[in-house]
Amino acid sequence: MAALYVEALASRFQLIHFDARGQGLSTRGLPTNHSGQDYCLDIEAVVERAAPGRFVLFARNQFCQVAVKYAVRHPDRLEALILGNPAADEYRGFDELMTGRWDVYTESIARLTYLPSHPVSIAADFRRAVNQDDHIALVRAFREMDMIEDVAKISAPTQVIGSSTSPLSSREFGAQVAAAAPHAQIVSVQDASGSSAFFSQGATLPPAIAAIEHFLESLPETSASAAQVSGLSEREVQVLRLLAGGKSNGEIAAELVISPNTVNRHVSNIYAKTGASNRAEATSFAHRQGLV
Repeated sequence: MAALYVEALASRFQLIHFDARGQGLSTRGLPTNHSGQDYCLDIEAVVERAAPGRFVLFARNQFCQVAVKYAVRHPDRLEALILGNPAADEYRGFDELMTGRWDVYTESIARLTYLPSHPVSIAADFRRAVNQDDHIALVRAFREMDMIEDVAKISAPTQVIGSSTSPLSSREFGAQVAAAAPHAQIVSVQDASGSSAFFSQGATLPPAIAAIEHFLESLPETSASAAQVSGLSEREVQVLRLLAGGKSNGEIAAELVISPNTVNRHVSNIYAKTGASNRAEATSFAHRQGLV
């Protein structure tokens, strides 16, 4: 089995993950006038409905172009921006297969981008996630976009994650993106099994996760964050979210890999800072602030 970055992120943070139009559970059949701007509208709609406060925006591969567009349009909404393997044209050189041999194309992409040891099963997942016509429309839409000029306008702290095992995403392009962004850092990660930085064999944690955690822990606290209004630290926010999710102090300690005494101290601090006198009131505060 493969360890996926989405599962790892969801176990550590509040994760809002959505299927862009034409993919996953979203509507199929992209129109002839489909463009990259449509994906920008999708992010704006999801954020408006599901993320009332400031948040961290994460994107991979060609969807980094959409994330950059959003970051430029809405600088007040972002705590940070994370770009995983940003690509100028992820599917370059594959046009003939993409429009002709769909089965061969999806297996080739699976072998190069995800898990080299599981190309058949990953390719099958690819074909279930998107049909050929919609995928071609997606690729064409992204080829009309150019993120480099927009990257220079980003004001949020930015992390660019490059994977030396992702041949479809140029490390040189990732470095170019990081160099153009005013507040960016770049990190190169690699999984020893030969998988992408965002996928790993067995139960091994995808290597990009540690890089993301380190980056987020290093972010300066900002007064604009809903959590900071009450003076909560990032760790206290993590504890509060788990507490509001019904976790016991022992379960919180196990999930965050800290001692029960440390959890007790964090819970006491949360009560003092939020004015809560018990878990129910702390949970109510978390919901009011949009933390859960």
